[in-house]
Amino acid sequence: DCLLKSSESSRKAYEKTNESNLLLLQALCYCLAVDQYIELEEYEKAIHYQKKGVDILAREFYGSEYYWNNYEKLGLCFYYIGEHKMAYKIFTDCKDFYLSAEKTYDPYKVADIYGKLVICSQNFAEAISHAMMSLLIKKDGLNLEPEELCSDYVNLGLLYYKSSILSQAYYYYTRAEECYNEIKNPTRDQLLAMGMLYNNIGNYFRRLGKYKEAIDYYNKSKDIKEQIVGVNHSSYANTLTS
Repeated sequence: DCLLKSSESSRKAYEKTNESNLLLLQALCYCLAVDQYIELEEYEKAIHYQKKGVDILAREFYGSEYYWNNYEKLGLCFYYIGEHKMAYKIFTDCKDFYLSAEKTYDPYKVADIYGKLVICSQNFAEAISHAMMSLLIKKDGLNLEPEELCSDYVNLGLLYYKSSILSQAYYYYTRAEECYNEIKNPTRDQLLAMGMLYNNIGNYFRRLGKYKEAIDYYNKSKDIKEQIVGVNHSSYANTLTS
């Protein structure tokens, strides 16, 4: 409420002074209010005020990094309410700008926007293409360590698995497994991710009818999940069911 009142005060001051920095202040207040609405999961309100902020930035500061950051955040708001087509359009606009801008953007930012396109894609072919671009940027542009790419390999494996391209699914699952095995002191989250990966590999072998191999991986998954989340967790139950 205080942020929105500040924004209204900025608007009135702007009417008197016509200074662009007050417009920027107004947009800032709107966009900061949006962060609070997202935290409260009040996404409709978040979209309402994010649009207000973006509209101001589009009139006065179009092309600035601040504009594109907030336009991208508007895409996230649409994603949160299930408006994936609108989110996809916004993320595509952002990606096209980042790639064509005179300024060279941080490769991580470009990889991240490809990651956002993955979650909004309308089909697996699109999603795989974007996921591959994100992975390539992280490998070539950011020179990340193998263990930092584990989740990218897992996501690609899962996308190929859902697309029934099983040889590629297995390739990326095993790349992920190799990367996880290189981690000397895995965190709790990394161990849990390994457990989920083993379950995915078990699913792969089960789909091929190789039940002995499937059971081996399901047991690996079960042991990790039992250790990390306990026997009463739904993830543990899912592996037992498999």
